[in-house]
Amino acid sequence: PSTLSTPRHSTDVMLLWLLNFVITAALAQDGPIALEPLFKLVSFTPEDGTLLQDRQALTAVFNLAVLPLGADLGDGLLPEEMVPFVLEGGRVPGTTRWVSSSIARFDPAVDWPKDLEALKVVFNPRLQSVSGKLLDSVPPALRFSTEPLLYMVQKVTSPQLGELTGDRWSASLKAGGRGPGSAAQECPSDARIQLGFGGPIVLERFVADPGMLEVVSGSHGSATPVRQVHPCPSEKPRPLRLEPGEAPAVNESTCLELELPFALAMGEVYTLRMRIGARYHPFAGSFGGDRDGTIQLTGLRPFRFDFLPRRHCSRARFRLLCRHGLQGPASETLARLSRAISVYDVTTGQALQHKLDLSDQVTLELDVDGMKADHRYL
Repeated sequence: PSTLSTPRHSTDVMLLWLLNFVITAALAQDGPIALEPLFKLVSFTPEDGTLLQDRQALTAVFNLAVLPLGADLGDGLLPEEMVPFVLEGGRVPGTTRWVSSSIARFDPAVDWPKDLEALKVVFNPRLQSVSGKLLDSVPPALRFSTEPLLYMVQKVTSPQLGELTGDRWSASLKAGGRGPGSAAQECPSDARIQLGFGGPIVLERFVADPGMLEVVSGSHGSATPVRQVHPCPSEKPRPLRLEPGEAPAVNESTCLELELPFALAMGEVYTLRMRIGARYHPFAGSFGGDRDGTIQLTGLRPFRFDFLPRRHCSRARFRLLCRHGLQGPASETLARLSRAISVYDVTTGQALQHKLDLSDQVTLELDVDGMKADHRYL
C-alpha cells in the first residue's frame, strides 16, 4: 500500500529495528544490562558514628536488586557475591539477611554488648546485582560503638552489725559534714558488697579471677584484688541461648557479691573499681575504665549521735540514732551512756536533768526537763 512508501514510515521502521537490535545485543551478552543505572548504595542506617543500643538493626539499601525475585536462601550462609557487608571489631552474634531484593539487614541476636569501641561495617567489593553488576564505588567503612559498662553498689551487708542493730544498719547513711568520704559506703571487717551492673557479665570469670575487681588505698595508692567473689543471693545466673534448643552459649548475671581483701581503716577513703582491660563477657569489649564516677568505701565511722526528726514538738524529747547499736546488756550500757551525756543552758550554764531510754536497738530517746522557749542549749 501507498503508506509503506512514505518517508515517515521508513524512519519509524528503522528506529524500531535499531532499538530491537540494541536490546537483543544487551540480553545476549554475559555482563550486566547496559541500560541499567550504576550499582550503588542508596542509604545505610543508623548513620556513621552512632552509639548502638538494645537490638538496633543495621540496614543497607541498594538501588538495584541483589536477590532474585522468588529466591529463597534459607538460613545458611550467604554466597560471597551476595554478602552486603561484614561487621568487624567485635564478636556479636546475629544474622545478616536480605529482607527484600535490594535491602539487607543485620539483626543482633542479643542486645549490643558493652564496651565495643571500634565496630566497623565494611562493604563487600564483590557484591553483585542480579544482572551481574559490581558496586560502582565501594562505600567507605562506617564506624560505631556501644555503651560502656556501668556498675554501682546495690547493698552492703554485715552479719555482725545486722545482729547488733536488728538489721537497721545501713552502709549508705552519710556522715555529718561534706568532707572527703562523707558519701562513702561504710564497710566493717565482715562486709559483703553487692555490685549491680548495667549489662550482663559472666560471674565465673570474676570467680576465677577476683583481681578483675580491686580496692585502691587513697587517691594514688596501690591496688589490691578483692578476696573472693560470690553470686548475689537474690539472683540466679541466666543461660543465654542463641537458638531455641541449643546449649547455652554462656550464663549471664547482672549482680555479684564480693569480700574485701583487708579491713578498712576508720576515717580512710578507698576506691573500689574494675580493672581496666577486664574481659567480663565473651561478646563485650575490654573494660575501658570508669566513666560515671567511682565507688568510695570507708571503714567503720567514728561513734556519734545523729538527731532524728522529732515526733512531739511540744515536748523536750529528742530521738538519737546510734548507727552501730549498743553492745552489752541494755540497762548497763544505757546507764553508762546517760552518765556521759550532759545538757546545759548556754546562757546560765545550768545543767538540766535528763532521762535516756532505748526505743529499739539503734534509737535512743532523750527526755530533758526544764527546757524553755527561745533558749539555747548545749
